[in-house]
Amino acid sequence: MSLSDPLHVTEIVDLGGERATVFRVDRLEGVEPVRLARRPRTVRVLLENIVRHFDPSHTDLPEIRALANGGPLADRVEFAYYPERVLLQDFTGVPVIVDLATLRSAAVARGIAPERVNPTVPVDLIVDHSVQVDSFGSPKSLLINLDREYERNHERYRFLRWAKEAYSNYRIVPPGNGICHQVNLEHLSQVVVRREVNGTAVAFPDTLIGTDRTSFRARW
Repeated sequence: MSLSDPLHVTEIVDLGGERATVFRVDRLEGVEPVRLARRPRTVRVLLENIVRHFDPSHTDLPEIRALANGGPLADRVEFAYYPERVLLQDFTGVPVIVDLATLRSAAVARGIAPERVNPTVPVDLIVDHSVQVDSFGSPKSLLINLDREYERNHERYRFLRWAKEAYSNYRIVPPGNGICHQVNLEHLSQVVVRREVNGTAVAFPDTLIGTDRTSFRARW
């Protein structure tokens, strides 16, 4: 994300004693603040993302105003959406990490530094729904089941641990901590993200693309 404000909608605000730049859709010329306030929260979060990453070659300004004011949109209109995080769970996430490792091998074969193949946005991989019930009715059951889980999947977890050290912008949540949606909501989600962009602090809503076992979903 590069810090630019071609639409002139930024404002510096105080966030608990720290100042940061925010992008205000209600400052966009042609947007009616009253109508914008009535739009669904998901639409307003999407609008902030569109405005913050605005590129006139990809997005038409009149369509942004129409979306903000609740007006009619063109029959086929596309908005560029840039998620701030990627959420993976083990069933669908491990193949993604395998693909990254394969790309690194191909880069090395072509004389390219493998470090250049790296996630460009933060990635969280949560090992969920993995622990089987081998022991129950004992205060030690959780530890026993976790030990058996690591024994069964030793090779897979060694690979994920290697990836944790090899890639930046990549975190892994080990088994036994809950399902991915629960872990995301209770521990990973920041609600408001504060990030340094070219030496300037920028604050914006936390959004993500998340993979599930049977679908590919956008969540915010």
